[in-house]
Amino acid sequence: VKAETSLSVNLKDTLLELKSIPVIAAGGISNGTQIAQYLEWGAKAVSIGTRFVASYEAHALQTYKERILSSGASDTVLTNLYDVGWPDAKHRVIRTKCYDSWESAGRPKPGERDGENDMIGVIRTEANTLEIPRYTVYPPLPEFEGDEDELPFYAGTSVDGISRIFSVENIMKNLVEEIKLTINRKK
Repeated sequence: VKAETSLSVNLKDTLLELKSIPVIAAGGISNGTQIAQYLEWGAKAVSIGTRFVASYEAHALQTYKERILSSGASDTVLTNLYDVGWPDAKHRVIRTKCYDSWESAGRPKPGERDGENDMIGVIRTEANTLEIPRYTVYPPLPEFEGDEDELPFYAGTSVDGISRIFSVENIMKNLVEEIKLTINRKK
């Protein structure tokens, strides 16, 4: 679930309010420069999501990874469209045909949306087949069979800083190197 204001604003206010309680910065983080800044402000850790979806190891649809690479922050929207399984919770996602159709229809409320009871695909395991409903919060996993453009492609504004798929090892090395460079520049 995403905030409606930037991490920079939220983090400063949160750190002032919570004072001695450890705070983890999350949202829109894609590089070590940001990490160094948030740690300098007083965050005790950071949480990074979108950058790691665009990794070889991420258990995600290849289409999802490619959409992260080809999207910019302006392609993401904060919406409560995908709410089956988690009502009244806004998420930041990359725009899809599903989102654009809903927006064109005037953003109808739950219970009034087109195809609300439709199944958009399935997840098959050895023992079960799970039907996936339209407007699901279910993430785009590789086992999904169906209309991928109906799934929520969760992504933060950090997509601006993501242009290639790397291994988690390389992502971590790059982040650490950027943190070190940022700290050394301030000395």
